[in-house]
Amino acid sequence: MKKCLPVLIATFSAAVSLPTLANPANVEGHRIGAGFSKTKDVTAGFDLGLGGGLKLEYGYELNHIFGFNVSYQGFGESWGDANVDGSVFKADTDIGYAFDLQEFSIKPYVALGLAQVNEKFSIDGIPGSGDLSDTSFLFGFGARATFMHNFYADMRFDYLMTEYSDLDQFSMSFGYKF
Repeated sequence: MKKCLPVLIATFSAAVSLPTLANPANVEGHRIGAGFSKTKDVTAGFDLGLGGGLKLEYGYELNHIFGFNVSYQGFGESWGDANVDGSVFKADTDIGYAFDLQEFSIKPYVALGLAQVNEKFSIDGIPGSGDLSDTSFLFGFGARATFMHNFYADMRFDYLMTEYSDLDQFSMSFGYKF
């Protein structure tokens, strides 16, 4: 803890002084986007690809530091006679700082929130042979770039720990900021 205190003080000091250095652009507002995601089960130290799917998201930027997000991500994969289909619904907040560079801004962030994970397994065409559902905390990090004040691209990595498995998710989304 003694080693962490100087780092926390330096981080807080930098966060307090950054608004005076940055361009005071208006970053607040709603955004909506779509993209793709890829999910892996990383339980027990090996990566089992659960496939990719569509990502839909809504977000609201409160200020240069805090944003709120709601998203849906689907995934699915087949291995011979075994199939998995699933979805993840997330509600989280991202905490970072949006650096304004004239017609462009970038916000590196960490994300904290909750995720509802649903998976349906079938083996040899027998549906319902393994339906799993769980709510978990999520931890993530990423960066969101905004172009021309209205268009954005977001790249993100999330880690979810459910009761039955640990999941890694990578997602890339593009959208419009109102």
